[in-house]
Amino acid sequence: MFKILSKELSTNHSDVAEAFDQMFLLTQSNSTVRIIGTPELFRMIDKSFDFVEFPIELFTKDIFNSSKIKLKPSYNNVILFRDIEEVLIILVKSNLQYFRLDGFYILLSFNNCNETNEKKLFEIVWKQQIFNINIICKDDEEILMKTFVPYQAGKCGCTDSVIINIFIKNSWSNENFFPPKLKSLYQCPLRVASFRYPPIIMRETLRNGTHRYYGSEMEILFLLAYAMEFTVNHTYYNYFHKGLLSENGTATGILKQVMDKELDMAMGFYFLNFARAKHLSFTHSHYSVSIVIMIPPGSPYSSFEKLFKPFQRNVWICLIVVFTLGIIVIFIINYQSEHVKNFIYGTDLRTPFTNLFNIFLNGIQNRLPNRTFARFILMVFFIFCFIIRTVYQGSLFQFLQSDDRNPELQTIDEMMKAKFTFYVRDTIEHTVKHMSFYNRTKVTKPEAYADLIPKTLNPLYKGGIILPVMEVIYSNEINQKNFTLKVLKEYLLDISIVYLFPKNFHLISALNEKMGRYTASGLISMWMERYLDRRYVNMEDPVTGPRTINVKDIKGCLELLVIGFIVSITVFLLEMISVFKIMKFLRRILEKFEHFSR
Repeated sequence: MFKILSKELSTNHSDVAEAFDQMFLLTQSNSTVRIIGTPELFRMIDKSFDFVEFPIELFTKDIFNSSKIKLKPSYNNVILFRDIEEVLIILVKSNLQYFRLDGFYILLSFNNCNETNEKKLFEIVWKQQIFNINIICKDDEEILMKTFVPYQAGKCGCTDSVIINIFIKNSWSNENFFPPKLKSLYQCPLRVASFRYPPIIMRETLRNGTHRYYGSEMEILFLLAYAMEFTVNHTYYNYFHKGLLSENGTATGILKQVMDKELDMAMGFYFLNFARAKHLSFTHSHYSVSIVIMIPPGSPYSSFEKLFKPFQRNVWICLIVVFTLGIIVIFIINYQSEHVKNFIYGTDLRTPFTNLFNIFLNGIQNRLPNRTFARFILMVFFIFCFIIRTVYQGSLFQFLQSDDRNPELQTIDEMMKAKFTFYVRDTIEHTVKHMSFYNRTKVTKPEAYADLIPKTLNPLYKGGIILPVMEVIYSNEINQKNFTLKVLKEYLLDISIVYLFPKNFHLISALNEKMGRYTASGLISMWMERYLDRRYVNMEDPVTGPRTINVKDIKGCLELLVIGFIVSITVFLLEMISVFKIMKFLRRILEKFEHFSR
């Protein structure tokens, strides 16, 4: 890098240099201006450096052949040349890493203007996405500033040389040296590709055979097309044509077409990652979406479990305690005299334990105690059992008809303990590489999700599916009458949606400016929320009214009856065996007694 040259080097300060001086003085820069040329040409313009306050870098074109100096991409650039070929050598593709292609370029020619060479240059730089570029050259007695305007009425991608400024009487006719070129695209087409991804992008076939495209991203695209005055050359694919892009630059589907510049823009559910940032251009994020884990619902209560659900565990414990105390009291009273038994039980009551069960179930009581105190105690116990039974019956009726379940899993740790497998599609696999469960993930293709998602409706399924929340919302909304997909409540991560373009695409800044306004005004959020109703995330199961009890509802009662029959038969067999053994024992005793009697 050269130091600023002194005035002593100025030996041939031409009128072209004078025009450059005036432009340089009028330029207001917040960043360094990089000037590339030869020492001879630097001497021609050194007067320009006398009064500027911003930093300047001076390089010869040979700097790009040096491996010792690493240059940062420059935003403001000046190239001094005598022949157009010198500019083409500097702006070759291998040197573009040293320039901000969306920056500003002044080419100062020390030869006369040549429209043929200028058009050739403009065609080359336009293909490289450089558009804010001006040439200062001399035409007869005039100093002209020329550029090209790619978008004009009836012309798209035009690289014809256009005069935008004239240096007359030691001053420029216009102090705006870089007029806006992308304010309007004059209805020039923009090649846009998208894919079916409800509710972001959807397509409806109309009766006349045409298609209507709608969704939150389509709303944004149509507004951008209206504001920047371009037409949309839209190609619509299925989801599986979305494409992948690896860090080494290999790509498939839509992303490959964008990299090959067959498309100008890819839109839909594209989010930013390292590979896309490296090989493509992208807009600022206009919306963020949560990545969630879809999980199976909690297992439903069995019919037998429902018999115990009307009361909480502590209530059952209280009832067991009361019932146990009753048994203990009866056991103690049975060792008392007949007078005490008749006083408490009533006359001729020989099965007090069975009678306790009868009272507990609010059965008919034929025998009452003989004394008022005992009757009062019995009445209090009757009232207690009546209330408990009434409450239980009312609650049991609701539980028999309900589809109540055990609570679903709440955290990733619970899923890990339950040995769940985490399924993640290859397009978002990189987003969970730092997660604790990554060693239990299984990468799948997007088309496999169609088979995996229905499996999460099975409470016994040991799998969690990682996907954007918008897919859950859309599926729950259209299937709300049939099923509800559940989502793990623990936060996972958010990803940012962007639009993708070929590397160094010239419209990025203009699009970002528009998108920034729409985001700040709330328009984008409004459109996104219009198609993403968050009420459909973790929906509560619909509450149904009373219905006729069916066999499935009383299955638990039937199971209890069968268990009772089995227990009764078992007890009966044990009694029979015991009686048989007793009878056999008595017979042996009688036989021995008769034997001794003889």
